[in-house]
Parts: sequence; C-alpha cells; structure tokens
Amino acid sequence: MRPLVLEPEIGGFPNYRIDLLAGTNVLASDNNSLLPVEGRFLTSTVTVAIAGSHPFAGQPLGIHLVNLNSASRIEVNWDHVRLESRPNLPPALTITHEPNLDRLRLSWPETGGSLFSVQTTADITPPVVWSPSTGTPVLDAGVWSVSIPIPASQRFFRLQSP
Repeated sequence: MRPLVLEPEIGGFPNYRIDLLAGTNVLASDNNSLLPVEGRFLTSTVTVAIAGSHPFAGQPLGIHLVNLNSASRIEVNWDHVRLESRPNLPPALTITHEPNLDRLRLSWPETGGSLFSVQTTADITPPVVWSPSTGTPVLDAGVWSVSIPIPASQRFFRLQSP
C-alpha cells in the first residue's frame, strides 16, 4: 500500500512577494496583493518616488520575485516578467501677471505626488544655476500656486521635485 500524499490546495498563486530593487536594495514591495488563477497573468504595480539625492539614485532598477509558499513539491515558473519604469515628470508651470498686486502667480496642478518647489534663474546658458524662488506654495481647489514680486530683471522658472 502506498502512503496517502495530500497536495496543497493553493487556489491560484497565493503567498508571493515582488520587490522593486535599486541595485540590490529594496525600494518597495508588493506583498501578495494579487491572486492570479492558474494560466492567467495579472499586473502588479509597485510605485516609489525618489529624488536625485536618494542614496540609491542611479542604481539599475530590477525585480526580485519571491515564492513564499512553504508547502513541499510546489514548483513556480515566472512567465512574462517585465519591468517598466517611468519618470515622475513635473506638471506644467503656468505664470500669470497679477497687475493689481504687481506680482506674478506661478501655478501648477496637484498631481497626487510630492510637493514641487519653484526654482528660478536669470540665465539659462550652461552651467545653469537654479535657486529657490520666494514664497510658499498654497494648495487651493487642486492647484498649487505661489505669488511672488515681479523680478527687476528677466527670470526663468521651473518646478523641481523634492
């Protein structure tokens, strides 16, 4: 007589983790948020926002797929694995003149991301030196804005992510 072997009923693919890596460092993880059935593909999205000053900035991005199932004789084949990365671009900056206040209003839409800062420079000939603009941005009805005095000379402005 052969011993009875009970196969685990895993019902799709539970118990996994997907790590987003910068080099060998974990930036963010998806801990078992999807439950794909056998033979079906789902997309796991892991999002992280970092600035150029982040200690892992510049390292190659990668994915680490981890099978957390501890049952014996479970084989996992990872099919159709792809990493797509997109930069978090700042939104468009709008500049309007407030003639009654002799000021400029710099505004941009709320993107759900980090608060951007306004930077300014008088010259865009390389090397460009950007400095913080005056004023504290205020959020009103989904639009960030800052009001600044009209500069005495021509200025250029940009949004900078933190």
